[in-house]
Amino acid sequence: MNKIDTIVKNISKIGSLHRLELLFDGEKLSVYTLELPKDLQIHQKVTIGVKPTNVALASDFQIRSSFDNQLKASVAAIEEGEILSSVKCVIGGVIIEAIVSSKACERMELQTGDSVVVLLNGNELFLV
Repeated sequence: MNKIDTIVKNISKIGSLHRLELLFDGEKLSVYTLELPKDLQIHQKVTIGVKPTNVALASDFQIRSSFDNQLKASVAAIEEGEILSSVKCVIGGVIIEAIVSSKACERMELQTGDSVVVLLNGNELFLV
């Protein structure tokens, strides 16, 4: 599991759905959740998690997508498997692992040191 330390910038609520705006490495992240600790406050440090299988990658920096969170990163390591590959990316000193198909790695021609965009869907992030 990937863990990312962030700071709460804003909390909003519509019905039972909460939207958290978090700050990580100068970038805003959006998290959507039904459950929220009652004592959570603005400026509080929180750790969020995301499973590696819920992390997508792009090598095109001009993409339009439905992903709420798009973070520029560099590829630190690639472990290629027959079907799936682990791509470890660095953002602000934090390693984020993405599990993607080996065909996707091949198609994107990913190599260590490449710049990529890490795509995180706000409803796949959770408070740790």
